[in-house]
Amino acid sequence: MITQEELLIRLNQLTLRYNLTWFDIKYDADKAITKINSFMGTKYPKLTQYLKTPTDTYSIPQVKKDENGNEVTIAEYEIIKEEYFHSVIIPYIAMEILARDEEFTTIYNKYATEMQEGLFDMFQKEFNSVPVEFRQNPDQGVFFALDTAQGIIQHNERNLNIPTFRFRINYYPDNNNLYVPAGNSFTNDTKVYLYDELATIQYPTAGFNTFAALNGQFIYTFDGWTREHRAAGVTASNGYTVQQLGVAGGIKVPMRADLNLYAFWQATPTLDITNLGLVSINVNARPKLFNLIIPEVINSVIAKTIKSNFITDPAGPNPDLLTQGIYLPKSILELQANAFNGFKGHTILLNQGLTTIRAGAFANTPSLFEIVIPDTVTTIEAGAFPSVLGKRLIIKTRVLEINRPAGWAGSIVDNVFIPTWHAASVDGGSAVTSYNVEIIWGYNG
Repeated sequence: MITQEELLIRLNQLTLRYNLTWFDIKYDADKAITKINSFMGTKYPKLTQYLKTPTDTYSIPQVKKDENGNEVTIAEYEIIKEEYFHSVIIPYIAMEILARDEEFTTIYNKYATEMQEGLFDMFQKEFNSVPVEFRQNPDQGVFFALDTAQGIIQHNERNLNIPTFRFRINYYPDNNNLYVPAGNSFTNDTKVYLYDELATIQYPTAGFNTFAALNGQFIYTFDGWTREHRAAGVTASNGYTVQQLGVAGGIKVPMRADLNLYAFWQATPTLDITNLGLVSINVNARPKLFNLIIPEVINSVIAKTIKSNFITDPAGPNPDLLTQGIYLPKSILELQANAFNGFKGHTILLNQGLTTIRAGAFANTPSLFEIVIPDTVTTIEAGAFPSVLGKRLIIKTRVLEINRPAGWAGSIVDNVFIPTWHAASVDGGSAVTSYNVEIIWGYNG
């Protein structure tokens, strides 16, 4: 198959002194295809749609998926055979070049004769072999319509090994940090399109266009499609913006090859921080969060304190907020009162470096069944772990009971330390009201 570079080399050989570039002849190349379409009753696509780089060919890749699900090219189908490039397309382009320079000479007439003979030869040999995808509509040319879809396939495949082109639009999130909840699948188009069939570009609509990061540190909002993997932004030249996609009827594109579209996202941080290192959740991020790994540095400020009512303040429509885990960095020194009040998840990881746990920090945490307290914690206020009816809580401490810090709330009764930093086990007489707490001292797992 002839490449763009080879086409230019041959044209420069024929026209000698012009030193042609692709820019010089690309419009003449498209006119050559128009000439063929007019003569043959076909609708071959423009050369400029395919010859975009020096190594491109005028062909359609035939792809299949390998054992890993990746698409691989197994063959290239010539849209127009190479012999007709030499007998029709190249002579036609050479004629156009000479005509612009008023070189109506013997060589011009030679190329004109060669081109006409090439067209007749192409018509004679290729008329009955033109794939249905490249035929004009019956009322535009001399072809008779085939009655059935099976007839189209048989025409393309009978002893000619010509494929019936079918194409897909593949939509990719293009974000390895994106969490798409179960049942809320990303944009998908299962339709298979025939050559030149119009497809409408889909996009996630309001309510399904915002997702949390896997680490919870950002909320991603869909901002358009690009045709480039890991694009820096969406522009008119590389994709479709949300505004374009939202127009009445949507954007329609003719399908001439598989179309891969990659999502572009606007990232909004989920965490706010004060100059003193007090960490809170941005109200706009709350409804989407499910998991949160708090970084040591937020907006160039070191995270030091988890704010009171970190989970519930400011309030919002977020009953399922943070249903999995919260992971604290080593820089966090203090959990303020009621810090994790209302947490519905199952994991809170307290890291080495934490020193202070205030009252009610773990109030109303029905799914938290286990917690490990670092040996750096010197203060745990009374009621930091209040009873949560209907559950069993295991508190693992990194210190031995005999070495417990003086700042862990409690009292001495008959030389026995009675802790008040956690609620005692209660038995309400039923599984619904019972609460059981177990302390494992000196945990080193």
